[in-house]
Amino acid sequence: MTYISIKGIIADDLDTHESNVCGSAELLERLKLFHPNRRPAADISNNLPEPSLADRIINEVCREYSIAIRRVSSLVRCAKCDAARDKCYLRLRRETDMSWPQIAKKLGRKSGDSAVDGYERHRLRMMEDA
Repeated sequence: MTYISIKGIIADDLDTHESNVCGSAELLERLKLFHPNRRPAADISNNLPEPSLADRIINEVCREYSIAIRRVSSLVRCAKCDAARDKCYLRLRRETDMSWPQIAKKLGRKSGDSAVDGYERHRLRMMEDA
């Protein structure tokens, strides 16, 4: 039986009752000894669901403003978070078919009114910058 530890692999050979702690260089060889017909592990990143368009938009905006995703949907009221949230409102409304209540719920707000207000704030901010 083979056990994985943080520092490497602890391998228990049931025939000789030996225990060895192996570094990463010996890891592959140990696994081959215990599992000669073992196929390579599947790439789990391929098994993850594709993020929705709304999630991708929120990720892009958060990356642009260098803030964590959870801060956009939280009640944090710093200028950077508010600006990112307002941009999310604008992009979600323009690039998806989501309604105002759906957008507000996606960003952790109770009603669509906050989404409309944020949309208008960001639209006015864009007009001032132009």
